[in-house]
Amino acid sequence: MADGPIDAKIGIIGGTGHEGSGLALRFAHAGFSVGIGSRSEPRALARARELAVALRSAGRSANLTGMSNSELLDFADVFFLTVPFASAPDTVSGLSFPPGKILVDTTVPVSFSGGRPSVVSLEEGSSSERIARLLPATVRLVAAFKTIPARLLSDVDTPLDCDVFVCGDDDGARTEVMRLCEAFPGLRAVNAGRLANAATVERMSALAIELNLRYKVKYNRWRLVGLEQ
Repeated sequence: MADGPIDAKIGIIGGTGHEGSGLALRFAHAGFSVGIGSRSEPRALARARELAVALRSAGRSANLTGMSNSELLDFADVFFLTVPFASAPDTVSGLSFPPGKILVDTTVPVSFSGGRPSVVSLEEGSSSERIARLLPATVRLVAAFKTIPARLLSDVDTPLDCDVFVCGDDDGARTEVMRLCEAFPGLRAVNAGRLANAATVERMSALAIELNLRYKVKYNRWRLVGLEQ
């Protein structure tokens, strides 16, 4: 992985939910300029103000801006898709991403029956592969942050202390996202190879949720032992 500083503006598509807000907090805490996007601009502005107040009250930097998802396209260099799985296709189809930009898919196709999680079977193989079919070839899609609890992301005082599995068919985009991931204390980025491997990662997320329920814990996540990078 290349060394050196990372100069990128971060855009969170659907950034008012738990996953999006958590990522926004972590990136802002790490010193990035962050745009929180939403279908509702007022809602995005309100969430950006709320998160900025929380960070500044703790003496941390908070370069956060709220805007519509479409306005976010002109703001950011790297985008994170954090809407619910069922909303992802319509959200992506309604946005015109600038050529060459990186889109990071965090969605997981999990449904609940009787309080237990299960992975929704998809013809494409994974949520990320479904999204890839909706994007022009000029957008570089990467899958990441599928196995880290959203509420843990929001707790910036707690090191993540885990691995994040990064998949993608564009080597350069995958490497850049791995570097972004490692701006978070305690987080190690693992090169999980091609985008098709997102299907396995999504199943790991569902398993982690079930283990949380079984053992009555909240922040179960994955760490590979014996891996040296």
